[in-house]
Amino acid sequence: MAKVLLEIAVLAMLSALLADAVYAINLGSAVKNNFAEIPITESAKFTLLFWNTENETYTMRLSATDYPDEWTIIIDPEEFPLNRSTGEEYISLPYSEENVKAKVVNVFVKPDEKSPDGRYSVMVEADAIETGGTQGALAVVPIRSFMFEIELSGSEVIESSENNVTSSSESSTECVEETESPEPGNENVFYFVLIILIVAFSIVLYKKS
Repeated sequence: MAKVLLEIAVLAMLSALLADAVYAINLGSAVKNNFAEIPITESAKFTLLFWNTENETYTMRLSATDYPDEWTIIIDPEEFPLNRSTGEEYISLPYSEENVKAKVVNVFVKPDEKSPDGRYSVMVEADAIETGGTQGALAVVPIRSFMFEIELSGSEVIESSENNVTSSSESSTECVEETESPEPGNENVFYFVLIILIVAFSIVLYKKS
């Protein structure tokens, strides 16, 4: 009895390993670029390729699973059907005599402008779900996790520029306030001189008359 159970367990493990091997061969992925050096005001673009050499259709779902707070991650497309006829590019595989169609997926990464200079990483995972065949829907483990590296620069320049704008604005405000504020006593002197001129003019007219 124990021998029979052991054989069943071994067969189950072999079946699972063979199934994973089939998925690994038929469903493939590649990274065109995984590193970008950008100023803090720009976005990074990474490109992934996915292909399927089977006639069966799989639904691919991608999601960003790990990235810095306040950063914006856009995956285009996030979900799409994938079979042997899906794709915009052709690639050559070592185990295939003919070129295979590959689906292009772009990953856009926009840093938060408050992030300090340095190197950051973004993790994206892709899952495959079988949507055809006789077995119905079958969830498959993530076929791969993708790590992208971003070297960020320029945050110190932006911070310095903002400080200069603030200082300049404060100086302009002080100048305006000083220009608009009249010196005390100027109006009194003006009225005093005007009264003297009027009195002098009246005396001259009186003597003539």
